[in-house]
Amino acid sequence: MSPRFGRSLGLLGALLIFSSGTRADDPASPAMGTVRLASGQLAHYAYHHDRNALADAVVVDDSIVAIGGSGALLRFDRDSLAWKKEHIERSASTCLGRGADGSVLAGFDDGRIAHVDPAALQIREVAKVPGKVQWVGAWADRPGAKPRIVAVVERVGQVEDRGRTYPVRSSVVHDLGSGRTFAIESKEDPPQPRRASAFLLDQKHRLWLGADNGEWGGWCICVDLGAGQVREIPGLRIYDFSPDPAWLGVMGFTELRDGQVWAHGGTTHMGDTEGFLWRVDRGRAEELYRLDNYPDNLEAFARKQRERQARGEKVDDDEQRPEPDPLPTDRPYLPITHVVEAPGADGLIVVAFSGVYRTDIKLSRWSKVHELEIRYRWGRPDAMGAYPSVRAVLPIPGPGKVPGLIFATAIDGLIRLVDGKQTDHALPGQIGIEEVSRLANSSEGLLVLGGSSDGEAWRLRGGEWGSVSFTPKFESADPNEKDFETEGWHSSTVLVGRDGSIVTVSASPVMPGTRAVARWKNGKAEVVGREVSMRAGESCFLTPDGGIWSADSTSGNGPQKPTIVSLQRLVDGRWIDAFSSEWTSDVGSRRPGIGWDLRAMHDDGPPWILLDPRNEVLLRLSYGVNFQDPRLSVVTTEEAGKRLKIRDAIPSEKGRMLLATDRGLRSFSIDGGRIEAGGIEAGRDITRLARDGIGRFWLGGEGLILVEGGKLQPMDELPMLGRSKIAAMAADPDHREGVVAAIEGRGVVFVRVEGR
Repeated sequence: MSPRFGRSLGLLGALLIFSSGTRADDPASPAMGTVRLASGQLAHYAYHHDRNALADAVVVDDSIVAIGGSGALLRFDRDSLAWKKEHIERSASTCLGRGADGSVLAGFDDGRIAHVDPAALQIREVAKVPGKVQWVGAWADRPGAKPRIVAVVERVGQVEDRGRTYPVRSSVVHDLGSGRTFAIESKEDPPQPRRASAFLLDQKHRLWLGADNGEWGGWCICVDLGAGQVREIPGLRIYDFSPDPAWLGVMGFTELRDGQVWAHGGTTHMGDTEGFLWRVDRGRAEELYRLDNYPDNLEAFARKQRERQARGEKVDDDEQRPEPDPLPTDRPYLPITHVVEAPGADGLIVVAFSGVYRTDIKLSRWSKVHELEIRYRWGRPDAMGAYPSVRAVLPIPGPGKVPGLIFATAIDGLIRLVDGKQTDHALPGQIGIEEVSRLANSSEGLLVLGGSSDGEAWRLRGGEWGSVSFTPKFESADPNEKDFETEGWHSSTVLVGRDGSIVTVSASPVMPGTRAVARWKNGKAEVVGREVSMRAGESCFLTPDGGIWSADSTSGNGPQKPTIVSLQRLVDGRWIDAFSSEWTSDVGSRRPGIGWDLRAMHDDGPPWILLDPRNEVLLRLSYGVNFQDPRLSVVTTEEAGKRLKIRDAIPSEKGRMLLATDRGLRSFSIDGGRIEAGGIEAGRDITRLARDGIGRFWLGGEGLILVEGGKLQPMDELPMLGRSKIAAMAADPDHREGVVAAIEGRGVVFVRVEGR
């Protein structure tokens, strides 16, 4: 039996709703099943998602109920931490909460709120709100009263800037028992919407909300559900350059047994770190603890220099700074991500990224318990740093000097810590990629590629997923690079040709620095070009005739400095200039001229039609025999005087292509450049296209659709799909009647439908 597909489940004519299609003794196995479509055909699926990518977790009796990064509900045994069961919905679960009676609540990204049976993982819908549920809980306004659900919902608006529309996300509190809603906004005029990322409902029915906005700090707001009031909690003066109160990023809240409510968090940005604990329940921020990674003696030195400058004295920038004092090792100076009261004992457990500390309630005695060995995904939009990988800390009473702790992590699954000893319980064989940018059938098998240029791809072999590196051995072409501590490759961009050939373009961290181009065969790299330059791997692309190209553009300010588009080709290990031209318009692009990640979209060239996915345009690359006289130009794709935005393209018949545009599907003539109706009305947004081995079209965007015999067969009934966004598609290399689809943020599904 194929490792991707199991036998069909159920009887003919039955619509199968997935509950748990995997064996608990084989956590590497995908969720498999069969659904009968409206046409009577059977759709077989094998769904691969990362059960180690945990977003939240709670302890209920002998179980741990968790949310996977894919939005699946997971159950683990509390004692062994063995994975036992999962439940997958067409809509992703987004948060876990507790009812007033201790029951488990789950929120979903389609606005549903449900009770969860922790043993069977069966759900019972109890409410629905308008938008993605960020947090859910329950409260009662008096003893004996019926508990009512309260939820925080993400609202998505839009703002236009320089001709482009961007989403604006904010939070709204819904008290379902009273029907009241509370918009979370700033005090500015006009008020600005705010999106919360930290939540706590305390014993006094106050809902605390905070935000971690990276280097931009944060905020704290209290919604008193009983009084129906919203109150912003002012911060403290934390910056020398401003007397105004401010907040560092708020990463969470904790309520102590005596009713105190503390906010905690901090900031990481470009190597600077800071953590804090502030009390907030008395209507103002009160500092309990704050520490950064800037040694006190260096701060004192800098302060004296500023004072001398203020007196008008000359300060020598080259004045010898003192050697930095060592930072404390018994307390955190990274952002504090979690605070929990130690079970069965006085004191607190404080987690700051990977550091686990213990302290008393007065924060006067600190000790470091352990440094977790966990991984991070670097990069966030609001700071040069990483989000915390610990997503939940679960105290488990038991023997030992330090109470047992279970950590739910974003990459490494569940981890147990007892008496300072870490035990890892990550499940084997999972697909460990968060966001998929491309699926590519290559000479090394089907590759799942992410958005970062780290030279890594994921590949399914023997029924288990594993990462494979396409990074050649580093050999410097620049003698000056030896002066840098970070000698080696900083990035490696993987290019896959339409014939499956693999080429990588690697770059050192130095600019300009070593750049190397390598062809890969049988897992080995042959370097075919090495230079010292500023070239970015994302600027390179392949054509089906074996050409390796690099395209870039530079732009000045104003009409007197037009955009210059340049094209180079790798010839005998050297990049040679092939084309350069002024472009008088930038086609409404995010990058002037042309973007990166260009791809040839057909095999019968030249000329080649290239997709510029960042600018959503088509380009035409033409040249004569032996690559003579290359020309690169923008393809005009206008309809009723307005440019079509091209999301994807695929050959449909000789000389023609099917286009996925912002206004539906269109047919495109490669030679004539004509745009015509595509002949298919999907009735929903389509952004990805693929053809299976028997020539049928598959449409991806809002869900997945098969086109056969001129009829559309939506795959909405597949348990992980519905109308989830499809991020990438490719033909299934092992089944001619199927495709592989990457669901945005939810893993990869193999789908096959037998032909009529």
